[in-house]
Amino acid sequence: LKSPVYVKSRPYQVLYNVVIFPVFLWVYSRGIDTDNVKVFMLNTVIQWTALSIIIDYLSWVLIPHKFRLTHKEFYIDYQPYITLIYVAIFISHYIVGFFIK
Repeated sequence: LKSPVYVKSRPYQVLYNVVIFPVFLWVYSRGIDTDNVKVFMLNTVIQWTALSIIIDYLSWVLIPHKFRLTHKEFYIDYQPYITLIYVAIFISHYIVGFFIK
């Protein structure tokens, strides 16, 4: 993961998460019949953020494979991008909420 292409792509990983998660949240919330869409979306992004953290830990740190990262590589060296990705997932309900009044 020291590839120059990967290193240059890091800032864009946050950007595509800012686009992808709100789109999926909007599509997902349209199919749910609820009285309070904003609370539903908040609960959904809390679950998505928690699941993302768990899946990232399992797939990038815990499970042995060719591209495995150490705790330091994933949680320290990958800053600020990993934190910004989780923030992007969490704020997706605000982005969608801005468009759904």
